[in-house]
Amino acid sequence: MLQPQDRLYFIHIPKTAGTTLIPHLDARFHVDEICPAQLWPQLLLLPQETLPRYRLFRGHFGAKGLDCFLPEPPLRITMLRHPVPLALSTYQFILREPGTHLHRLVKSGKMSFAEFLQHPKARLAVTNKQVSNLGFELRYQPGRGPALSAARGAKQWVNSRKVVCPSPQERLEGALAVLQECVFFGLVERFDESIALLSWTFGWPPAGPVQKLMVAPPASRRGSALSASLETQIRAYNPLDLALYEAAEKRFEERLAAMREDLQQYARAGETMPDSLIADPQLLYKLLKRHYRCHQPKQVRPAGACIRMTFAEPLPGSGWHRREEAPSEGIFYRWTGPGRVSTLAFPLGVAEDLVITFLVLDAASRTILESLQLTVNGQPVALRSFGRGSHFPRYYQTFVPQDIFSSRTRHIRLAFRVAKTAHRERFYWDPRAVGVAIGGVELAPAREAPLEEVLMARLKKLRRPISWRLWLLQTPWFGPRLRKLYLYLRAVYFS
Repeated sequence: MLQPQDRLYFIHIPKTAGTTLIPHLDARFHVDEICPAQLWPQLLLLPQETLPRYRLFRGHFGAKGLDCFLPEPPLRITMLRHPVPLALSTYQFILREPGTHLHRLVKSGKMSFAEFLQHPKARLAVTNKQVSNLGFELRYQPGRGPALSAARGAKQWVNSRKVVCPSPQERLEGALAVLQECVFFGLVERFDESIALLSWTFGWPPAGPVQKLMVAPPASRRGSALSASLETQIRAYNPLDLALYEAAEKRFEERLAAMREDLQQYARAGETMPDSLIADPQLLYKLLKRHYRCHQPKQVRPAGACIRMTFAEPLPGSGWHRREEAPSEGIFYRWTGPGRVSTLAFPLGVAEDLVITFLVLDAASRTILESLQLTVNGQPVALRSFGRGSHFPRYYQTFVPQDIFSSRTRHIRLAFRVAKTAHRERFYWDPRAVGVAIGGVELAPAREAPLEEVLMARLKKLRRPISWRLWLLQTPWFGPRLRKLYLYLRAVYFS
């Protein structure tokens, strides 16, 4: 379990499901506790004296790249992947993303994967990269202010200060030592088990459905089975990563066994635990939920108190996409999804008549918005909508009588349900299946609930839907080309 003084650092090794995992880490922290930088150029432009105030770091800084900036080393976690699929995934990512430094070389030369492996410069991108990341260390005495005045010098700055370990065996031993110190690590090939292990390790709520992000499109994965000769080449280039992954698999099994043994105490009569918990995901979800309830701090809502939750805060539920911000409105919000049900839970305290109000900023479609339902502790409630015609944003409100809560009820559990989730066609760069975008929830005693005129006054300050600022990117011909140009210029600037 994390303590208030702990700092957590996710060592993000490229193409190891980090983009999928990061939203689940972010959900456990207030937005002000999260370091905004995920790349060296971003980190080195931040005032160095401000870094210790953050409690969550995630990014491509190597295992010990942050140690010199902090009073004590952070708790480290990471994800690993078998070197063979990692190499292919890296090639596919470089091929389709203009923002990668090898994209022009690979794209202009129309390199096949076999040619990519033969090219001396390109091949370095898939050679023992996981050991390189876990073995990375920086030697630097921090001062005040940004370490750099411009992002373009970041690569040279890092290379001039990193600790070089010439011996391959020493590099491997260093990476294995870091892996042993990690309070959690997962395997991409066993992602669902890894997410469960993450929740158990820190006493967090189970994640619910997870949509994998930043994966190759289906068309690029067709026929991606590697020949024996290509696989042999990859293995030959990655002896250190193969040894690391083999050790990680053994350690991963040990940690899964420890989780299974611990969760046994939360099983109830009639619940039989299979040898592999992932074989019964519903039971695993229930056990992790009981484990979370047992370890979370006890909270009570005083009688007559209001609860106002914004998505800048840690997420008290599951079934939501990453936290996002509408800068012009100063509102943090989350899309429901990828499943049809998204939940929130709050302490009840004294049962009384309540009014629940929530803000909807957008929806994947009008049909999905019309299907929106809310249940409170399993009971459906009627929703009343406030807005300007059919436009966004909109407030929804419902009355919840106190007799909906039994004498044993300790929490108010909200479940937002939609008929389906869907990809928004205009947002071609966003593959997520989403439902509605919610910008906050308020629970108030009925006598103190915001009146209709108050809600309408709030809406006047929210002048535009959250998607308005992206209208140029949504244009059919110009948008994709503009985004491609942006990614290219960003790569040049940060190189």
